[in-house]
Amino acid sequence: MKVLLAVALFLFWAFSPFVHAYRLDWSQEGWDEGELHAIYRNIEDSGVDSKIDFSGDVGSFSYAYPDDSDDENGSLVLEVDFDNDTQAVEATIRFSYPVLVHNLGFRDIDSGSWNDKLIVAAKDRNGHNIEVSNIALGGEVRELGGGAFESSGNGSLEEDDEDGWLGFDFGETGVTEISFIYTSGSTASDNPGSQIIWFNDFDFEGYDSDGDGIIDSLDIDSDNDGIPDDREGKSFKAYAVSYEAENVDNPDNALGAQDGLYATMDDSNDTLILDLGTVVEGGDVAITMRGYTYMIFFESDYEIYAGVDGNNWVKIGEFEDGSGNSETVTYNVPSSGARYIKFVRKYYILDIDSIEYVAPSDRDSDNDGTPDYLDLDSDNDGIPDNVEAQSTDGYIAPSGTDSDNDGLDDSYDSDSGGTTVVPIDSDNDGTPDYLDTDSDNDGKSDCLEGLPEDTPSKHCPIDSDSNSSLGANGMVSWAETSDDYDDSNGVVNNPREDLQPQDSSASEVDFRFFADNDGDGISDFYDIDDDNDGILDSVEIQGGGRCVHGFFHIMDGKLKIFDAKNGIYLDIGQSHVNINAMGLDRASSRLYAVARESGSDDYGNNFDKNDILSIDRYSAKIRRVDMSGSSQIDSYAADFYREELYARTAPDEIVKWNRDSNTLSSLSLDSDIYLSDFAIDDSSGLPVGYGLKSDNTVSGASNNTTLYRIDLDGGGVVTTQLTVETPDGGALAQGWGAVFFASNAGAMELYAANDNGYIYRIDGYNGFSPEAVFVYRTNSTGNNDGASCKDANQYPVDSDNDGIPDYLDLDSDNDGIPDNVEAQSTDDYVAPSGVDSDADGLDDAYDENKSGAVGSVGLIPQDTDGDLYADFIDSDSDNDGYSDCEEGLPESTLGKSCPADSSDIGDNGMLSWAQAVEGYADVNGIVDSPSDDLFNEAGDRSEIGYREYLCGKLNFKLTAYKWRMITPPCDTGDNSIERLFGDTLGEYGNDKHWVMYEQSGDDNYEVNSTHTSTNKRMMSPDDTLELGKSYWIISDSDHILNIPKDLSGLSPTSAVDSLSFGIDDINFSKVHEVVLPPNSDKNEKKYMCGNPFPFSFALEDLYFKHANQNYSQMGSEGAKSYVKAVVYKHNSALLGKYDGYVAIDPTTPGFSSMVEPMEGFFTRIEISSDTSENHFAFPLDMDEK
Repeated sequence: MKVLLAVALFLFWAFSPFVHAYRLDWSQEGWDEGELHAIYRNIEDSGVDSKIDFSGDVGSFSYAYPDDSDDENGSLVLEVDFDNDTQAVEATIRFSYPVLVHNLGFRDIDSGSWNDKLIVAAKDRNGHNIEVSNIALGGEVRELGGGAFESSGNGSLEEDDEDGWLGFDFGETGVTEISFIYTSGSTASDNPGSQIIWFNDFDFEGYDSDGDGIIDSLDIDSDNDGIPDDREGKSFKAYAVSYEAENVDNPDNALGAQDGLYATMDDSNDTLILDLGTVVEGGDVAITMRGYTYMIFFESDYEIYAGVDGNNWVKIGEFEDGSGNSETVTYNVPSSGARYIKFVRKYYILDIDSIEYVAPSDRDSDNDGTPDYLDLDSDNDGIPDNVEAQSTDGYIAPSGTDSDNDGLDDSYDSDSGGTTVVPIDSDNDGTPDYLDTDSDNDGKSDCLEGLPEDTPSKHCPIDSDSNSSLGANGMVSWAETSDDYDDSNGVVNNPREDLQPQDSSASEVDFRFFADNDGDGISDFYDIDDDNDGILDSVEIQGGGRCVHGFFHIMDGKLKIFDAKNGIYLDIGQSHVNINAMGLDRASSRLYAVARESGSDDYGNNFDKNDILSIDRYSAKIRRVDMSGSSQIDSYAADFYREELYARTAPDEIVKWNRDSNTLSSLSLDSDIYLSDFAIDDSSGLPVGYGLKSDNTVSGASNNTTLYRIDLDGGGVVTTQLTVETPDGGALAQGWGAVFFASNAGAMELYAANDNGYIYRIDGYNGFSPEAVFVYRTNSTGNNDGASCKDANQYPVDSDNDGIPDYLDLDSDNDGIPDNVEAQSTDDYVAPSGVDSDADGLDDAYDENKSGAVGSVGLIPQDTDGDLYADFIDSDSDNDGYSDCEEGLPESTLGKSCPADSSDIGDNGMLSWAQAVEGYADVNGIVDSPSDDLFNEAGDRSEIGYREYLCGKLNFKLTAYKWRMITPPCDTGDNSIERLFGDTLGEYGNDKHWVMYEQSGDDNYEVNSTHTSTNKRMMSPDDTLELGKSYWIISDSDHILNIPKDLSGLSPTSAVDSLSFGIDDINFSKVHEVVLPPNSDKNEKKYMCGNPFPFSFALEDLYFKHANQNYSQMGSEGAKSYVKAVVYKHNSALLGKYDGYVAIDPTTPGFSSMVEPMEGFFTRIEISSDTSENHFAFPLDMDEK
């Protein structure tokens, strides 16, 4: 006789209480032959799903499948045939929500050659084991302990014999998983044979966490905190509910759960789009399908995409298995969300059974064992979620009423006239306050800044591992009023009154109170000018010089710089059309990029797509570079190296644009590169470009990203794979649109920005095992490209090293002149208005857009001497050798000392003797009118001293008894040579300490074979000096010579716009014209010229003109017929080097081309029949010294 062993759940137990709620009826779902799994959905409209899986020695099933019995007790009958007494079958039943189970029961536990044994277990929502309770044993069933039971071994029983029955439950604990192992007990033979067990239908109650009478599976807000469960990360599953298909057979077979029925794609470019019915975020989609391939191709046979709107798609994977076997493959859904899954057939046949979206496990942000949707304090900071999810002043308390019985309090239910809670994210870091342990990003935890310090038993941080301090509702005991969900806002009834303020007049409670450095009422996080000086933070964090700090990033035509301290991008200037392929030129400290569409620049010039543009890093103004249109580059990936912009124009080609010659050249690569940007490093001695592309966008997928190393000298390409994992599990973008180098603590580091908003440091980028280390989270970057100076770092600059970064420093160069003053021109100075209409942190006096932060430009700092250090970070703005401190505030200023004493600096970065009040209330200090309040060394109103170069402190060196050529570096007026130099050199005369000679001119400066040197005369001490002309000088002692700046009658050398002379040179914009002797038709002429400015200049920047001809550079075709290109300086202290003469040649490499301040030189005027006069136009190049 066949022996039956039944495992059943009873309808009623005489010895076990029963409370009816819902019943899992095994006949609700049929079992197909061979199935070892079944899913029961929305059991009796409870909202609860359940899935049963069989594992272990499933081959021992007599018919290899469970049989759904319809016997009168409602049971699931399993028949097995064990070959030995160690075989076992395990059943695992999982629930989508915690449930209270009742009347779990098994029938027909008996023995024969077999001995039925069951080992029962269960888990709660945290995965903790739950002990069996309320055990009821039949007369022939004994308990072994630890959830194990077996037959007493007294023989076979019928399935309706109560002696073989077993009943139990798991008490009042919510269960998410039940399992039992069916095997052989202690009296079984070596070959137990066939046996049967009955597992009854059973009852369960849905769990009601917040006690509102609505079970969690039907409750929109299971913890009654006003935040819907779906926002709080409650796990769920979704299947396709509808489709769109092109040439797909039986597309409806892909809807719903896995059922063995397939939609078939067997024609070219078949497309199937399946709709999940709702937008899902993150998680996995499991696709059950089978493919048929008859040949092996290197390309994928099928491609799979995900999208939110059915129009824009992100590729999530490929399928290439052509075995014809059904398999389930898991793909990652992008963090940006998806509702639609699209299949595109490329080759051969694909059958699709189902797609099942599995949301991530219930989110538990604070890891306290209570998922967020049941946790009243999801970040464990002592401030209830109900409070943190709402704004402070807009806080609405729960009403305690739920009119439509959906679980959501009427205060927050729009269906009942309430206000939907959209969680606040105070610091815009992507984490809402109720999940953020530092909501204001000020470095102090919300726990510390939340409830008052005198709150009984308060302590921070809260130990989430210590259950003694946390209630069952997830709230710390000292922040709650009861250990349940009756009071979801705990001890906080009014955030303004019950939470810590920063101070009595604070605009916000402390945990949301941002640092407000300048006290303008706008947190520094949102303030685009943190020190209120009119200069945007995006400008002040850069510093100055040719190699500026920061990562520049252009996104959809908007120039930005990355603020590494706060982890955000800051805008620079106005938006433009789409621009890409950007690099930073160290020579000019300008950005160069390629226009990706036509438009107009900021100077009225139209440009076409692919034209090259320059971008000013302070203002973001763009200028078309090549007006001829001959140099165009079709590229979106580039970097600048030395004088050239390197740009990828094709997978196997780099095009180089030379800035100086405005020419293009190309470099062929030996293999293709697919990247969105690259950055160049020459540490190896040759330029090498580095860029990335993610071939697989799944976070953490092995070797999902390619790092390219491009030899930009020879064209070789090396690729290395690395694995990139996102911090939040979100998908990567394929593109890495911005790549940067930075020098941190002397080490060269490579950074790369993925287009989905993740910035990584690529450690070991030039080795065999690079590693991507996540460093910053940002917004997605759109059409973008990046640039940086590799020898600087990305952090805000502190130019004067006073410990206060420039963007918080009112005097960033510590010269006593406020940044607000130095950033503006003297004549057009505008004082702050004290008004900020759009509350963006920028004073209206400097704000072009008074309706928001976007498009605000602020002050564009002045750079008087053009040395690439703006005046506000330049300690000598006119480069005259006298510091701005010396030439700034009058010497009579109380307490003034130069150089400044760093111990005398206030918290605002301003020297005490230069500020009117402490703090940031008066950003221009004691300077209300620069022209009135600052030193004016020339005595006129043309310019103030620190910007007026005058004669300068040039430290001209004289060596005893050595002749030298000297020239005045400014207009010395009627001052005699004795007044100019006598105080330093002593008495004048042959028998005294020094003398000077000049060319007499009575020989017309002509020289020939018999008259090799021009005539000279000793000057009188009362003689004056002429600009552009040089003189011989000698003294009997070593001296450092300067012209005293306090002499009356001194004035700066006059300079006019170079364009007025037809000179358009990128290196300067003003010149001083000097008349030279005319040519002679008989002899050459030697004329002693001199540098008329207190700044150096390169001889190639000296322009020459004969008669009415146009000016041209020295050494050019237009000049060399009338003047020799090579000139000669003389200093007999250099005896041994051409007897003191030094040749300066602008046309021959290897020769020096610089003429120093106060330095004279000989120029040779050639023989010519055209005896018209000649001219020099000396360049004013203030950045040279």
